[in-house]
Amino acid sequence: MFTTGSESTNQVVFDIWNSASLGSNTYGRFRVEVRPGLIGSERQFFVELMSGSSGLSSGSIGNVLAIGTGLNLTSSLWAQYSISIVNSGSQMACSLYSSGSLIQTIVTGSSIGLVTGSMIGAIGALVTSASGTYGALGWAQLSGVMDELRYWKVRRSAQQIGRYWFTQVGGGTNTDTKTTDLGL
Repeated sequence: MFTTGSESTNQVVFDIWNSASLGSNTYGRFRVEVRPGLIGSERQFFVELMSGSSGLSSGSIGNVLAIGTGLNLTSSLWAQYSISIVNSGSQMACSLYSSGSLIQTIVTGSSIGLVTGSMIGAIGALVTSASGTYGALGWAQLSGVMDELRYWKVRRSAQQIGRYWFTQVGGGTNTDTKTTDLGL
């Protein structure tokens, strides 16, 4: 569930960055924001996933014009959202799920390779300026409630997302290897 204080405010859900400069071959970043939509008070997600100069740098997903209704991110009702991103030929496929059901898939940007280097992250705010346009560490703070955040290092199928979005994920021991692909 997200609530916003301003219609025009970008709010960062999470931001992961490898300290490289934008435009360098080693630049790597994965950022998800909640942004104002195009109509009224609806919201949409904005996704950036970059490796060097390749990737998805302006992916808006969940907007009212594409899916027919706006995302209800300001409701007092609890909702679960999942975003899956995978190379798809020479582009990236970004899919949005709500409570395990596919809402929308966009195919855009360019495919990426491995992101290397030590990653620095922030949940609920920027870790550094966003693509050289605005902000710094702590900017664009999320105004709302986030119950749980999972970052998987592998693609999760629609079936896995639909089956496991509402349950806890065990693991964290040397003998339980079923969640070794869970990054956060």
